[in-house]
Amino acid sequence: MAEPQYRAPFGHSVSAHRVHGWCSHCPGHTPDEELIAWRTHERRRHMLAQQATEAESPYPHTRTEGADGRPCPACGRETLAVVTVHVITDAGPRKAGGWAACRNTECQATPHPVMEETRG
Repeated sequence: MAEPQYRAPFGHSVSAHRVHGWCSHCPGHTPDEELIAWRTHERRRHMLAQQATEAESPYPHTRTEGADGRPCPACGRETLAVVTVHVITDAGPRKAGGWAACRNTECQATPHPVMEETRG
């Protein structure tokens, strides 16, 4: 059997010494510090993996914008929530759709066709 590449003192965490250079059994460190170090390490790994996936993804990224307080065509109150979805492609941002919904509990209209812009 091959020698492990990283060594730790007897009773210490080999994986923590490999990644952080110390573990909670080392003088001057606590289990809480090791837990925070592992969480930080995993968060960085996750964010790097997510960035790599987004960069390699053939699917365009989306951006959503919302605007509240427009007058509802059904009830006339300024309770309409409008969401517009844009897709960011290599050619630049393009409108991909959206929706509208009245937040008035008595109305609850969804006037999407009325709020939709003409497409030419």
